[in-house]
Amino acid sequence: MNLEPGVYGFALLDDENGNGTMDYNMFGMPKEGFGFSDFYLSGLKKPNFDQFKFTLRDHQQLKINMTLRYL
Repeated sequence: MNLEPGVYGFALLDDENGNGTMDYNMFGMPKEGFGFSDFYLSGLKKPNFDQFKFTLRDHQQLKINMTLRYL
């Protein structure tokens, strides 16, 4: 990916049924996998941007890890 310098955060959804949205069960828990840049959600509360953001500087190459979580 070629990105301009700046502050970014990635969120990833494994949209298993291809409907373009996150699906939830009757208790409000995600039914599909999700992940955030360099952050593993260990609890049930959605992280805020500050918890998974990163800064990309000019001419810098970064390796961003994303681990999907399935509840």
